[in-house]
Amino acid sequence: MVKKIPVRTIDLEGSFNFRDLGGYETLSGKKVKNGILYRSGNLQHITKNDMEKINQTGLKTIFDLRGSDEVKNYPTPSFSGVAIKHLPLIEIDREMVRQPKDLQKFVDHSQEPGKILEKLYREVSKNTNVYKAFFSTLLSDPTSPLLFHCMAGKDRTGVMAALTLYALDVPQELIFADYLYTNNFLDILRANLQPESIQVNQAFMQAMLEARREYLQAFFDEVESKFGSVDQYINEGIGLSKSDVKTLQAALLVE
Repeated sequence: MVKKIPVRTIDLEGSFNFRDLGGYETLSGKKVKNGILYRSGNLQHITKNDMEKINQTGLKTIFDLRGSDEVKNYPTPSFSGVAIKHLPLIEIDREMVRQPKDLQKFVDHSQEPGKILEKLYREVSKNTNVYKAFFSTLLSDPTSPLLFHCMAGKDRTGVMAALTLYALDVPQELIFADYLYTNNFLDILRANLQPESIQVNQAFMQAMLEARREYLQAFFDEVESKFGSVDQYINEGIGLSKSDVKTLQAALLVE
């Protein structure tokens, strides 16, 4: 059972894992502001009622972290007054498995199931331009609500959430707890993302659907091996100055 944390989930009929990153306490004792930063899974099947719920958040920007093929095959509906920005963290790649449908085409079944996800997490650390674009938008208007998502709202979305919470001074324990909270939606993920037509070893499917601590740890390990620390990665890799980080914290943290 995942440790209880201040997660604010928005229940939707046609999507899943939609939640507000507000409420997490930082190392300084402040809290992340509610109603600004949202994360979710695929939005293709949201209903009219879902649209109304999402519109109530005042959402201004949606960051779609999926590959171009995923965006084409599972399009996000348009929202009135909401800008949708496509920022693919990883495009289609025969060496990389991004979602269950990639398993049958690309996976080397001689691998340990979890290793294919660790590889993905190490790989997404390289696409610093995506993180730079995300944080640049956030810095330009840090009080406007935004959402970022992928297919499951777990891997690519999980990394973006982890980096955002890290920049906001949230302790690692809570960053991992937020990441692992996705496991509360396993049944929903399986129903939405496991196509019946795909015949694949269930150990690989389980590895794809679960959020495991070692996956996110692989991202942080890769960053630290290349840049020395996560702070240096944010500064040198992504291009956020210490002043930028302080600006984000001033805008998005409350007493």
